[in-house]
Amino acid sequence: MLGGFKDDREALSYQGIEYDIIVIEETTQLSEHTYKTLRLSERSSKIFDGKSWRARTYNSTNPLGVGHQWYKKRFVDNERDKHTADYDPRKRFIFSTVDDNVFVGSEYVENLDDLTGAEKRAYRYGDWNVSAGAYFEEWNEERHVVPEFVTAPTYWRYFASMDYGYSHWNVIHFHALDSDSVLHTFHEVCHRKHHPHEIAPDIHTALSKYGLTINNLEMFVAGNDVFRKTGNAQETVAEQYGKYNIALSEADMSPGSRISGAHMLARLLGNEARGIPPRWYVTRNCKRLIDTIPYLERDPNNSEDVHKINADENGNGGDDAYDCARYGLMYIESQYIGNLVGGVTEPTFRGFS
Repeated sequence: MLGGFKDDREALSYQGIEYDIIVIEETTQLSEHTYKTLRLSERSSKIFDGKSWRARTYNSTNPLGVGHQWYKKRFVDNERDKHTADYDPRKRFIFSTVDDNVFVGSEYVENLDDLTGAEKRAYRYGDWNVSAGAYFEEWNEERHVVPEFVTAPTYWRYFASMDYGYSHWNVIHFHALDSDSVLHTFHEVCHRKHHPHEIAPDIHTALSKYGLTINNLEMFVAGNDVFRKTGNAQETVAEQYGKYNIALSEADMSPGSRISGAHMLARLLGNEARGIPPRWYVTRNCKRLIDTIPYLERDPNNSEDVHKINADENGNGGDDAYDCARYGLMYIESQYIGNLVGGVTEPTFRGFS
């Protein structure tokens, strides 16, 4: 059967029929829900050469589109994890660009070369680390994401930050300031529908992985909601963490801090075209932050601000990881770096050993 679709509604008209093989073109034009629903029709009772036929789904697509984020996470990122325990061999991804297609004429390549910005990165070069309308245009996973750290140098300074959540994600980041005034976000602790008494032990365990204790943190900042009592609560969230030797301090949430924080992160990313190196790196184990940064867009009502997004009922999406990192980096930048950001030489020492 051959058919077409222009949106999720038309794509769902194919559900309920048994298909031995499903081939979907332009998969990123579909939501993840629609893609998974179509795959429910991937089934077969046929016998071929004496063996049961294994039903399967193939798809092809380009970056961008409504399904960009889920597709990247499901297939592209999975392929990057090929040599790790997280790799799922059922979700193979074969990267290619127009340069791999020997049947494409030069006129089409020239049309792609005429594109600019996010569209050119996506359609000409197959760059999955791009988002149309992205706030942090300088973010490049190959440039800003580094291998996971192993140990913590004793001469670095350490900090932590938290964006509190229960129904949405509770995110905690560990940050380090090295001897070149370069920032590293090197660990991420994420929970959903957990309470402080469940999260606190994980914080201590995560620190111990690097040979650190809570006493090595010069500051642990969090959003101001953890310092307020809500409903019939007898104590604040901050007081609950205090019982586990975790002292939280209020992050900067003053008027204008959200915009100034976005500007600061943009500066920390550097600018490759102007020869400004990054002053902030994120280790690969901070997966939610890495997933979030590329898809943050400008607020349609204020282009200087990042558009606020919330996670859905299943915990997908949201900007909790961004807010968490912003709280921590704003504190460190204001207290220890200041005007050193931007226009400096490439740091000579980066990462743990």
